[in-house]
Order: sequence, then structure tokens, then C-alpha cells
Amino acid sequence: MVPSPEQSEDTPMGLLLIKDTVISLDITARENTTKVAQEADISMSTLERNYGTFLDKAIQKKVQGEVRTESGEKQKA
Repeated sequence: MVPSPEQSEDTPMGLLLIKDTVISLDITARENTTKVAQEADISMSTLERNYGTFLDKAIQKKVQGEVRTESGEKQKA
């Protein structure tokens, strides 16, 4: 997809799109959310409100990455 002129990285809207993408990728990569919020200059409540879907997916990935052995112990998949 080619960005339209009003969405180029030289415009405020383009910069917001880049920031949004970086935050989303950081969360899904399971980066420390406090660090992500600080680097993005947003509060944790804003991060949770605006990126809650990505947080949920990151948590699901973490849970799915663990499996239980026959003895009930958790181990990485």
C-alpha cells in the first residue's frame, strides 16, 4: 500500500501512524509495556486503552508458549 501525500512521514498524521505501528509491534513482541509507554511518551492507562487488543494478543501468545508436562509442570513449547 502506497501512503497518500497526507499520510507521508513528513506530516503529523504520518508520524502518528509510524508511532502507532512501533507501539503495536513492540507490544506484540512482548516488550516491557512500561518501557514502551515511556518511550512513546504516553501513560500506561492510554497504552492499555488504545492498545488493549495488542496486549491481549501478547498475553495469549505467552500463555500458548507454555505447555504442561504429564506431571503438571510448565515448560516452554
